[in-house]
Amino acid sequence: MRILYIDDDPSAIRMVGKLVGTAGHRLTGAGDVRQGIVTAMREKPDLILMDFDLPGVNGLDAVMMIKKSGSLGKTPIIMVTASATDEEAHLFLNKGADGFVPKPVSKERLLQTIESVVSKKDNGQDSKKITGAGDSTQ
Repeated sequence: MRILYIDDDPSAIRMVGKLVGTAGHRLTGAGDVRQGIVTAMREKPDLILMDFDLPGVNGLDAVMMIKKSGSLGKTPIIMVTASATDEEAHLFLNKGADGFVPKPVSKERLLQTIESVVSKKDNGQDSKKITGAGDSTQ
């Protein structure tokens, strides 16, 4: 699977790249939202991972922009961030994110969430309720 990770921390991109690489996924990194959208339009990833605390446009605003775009609107997006409470995680899901994984990122939790979000998308189900544990929330 082709995954785009938008995060302004290059070490976080490298670490997540290693984690998803163990499952056979290919990760491309982008350091800000503008670069991420350009990369997504060019590479058409199967999934986008997005940090919340980004320079310029925050991750939540970026999710809403991507979800409204024609060519990228159906691409699943998982928020990956340390700056979220449970309440904020639910806000991400309600504003268009398809899943949430807290930092520090656990390999098992990340891969389980990716699998859950992609599986629900492939089955035509609403994936906007996937938590970092891969469980559905109401």
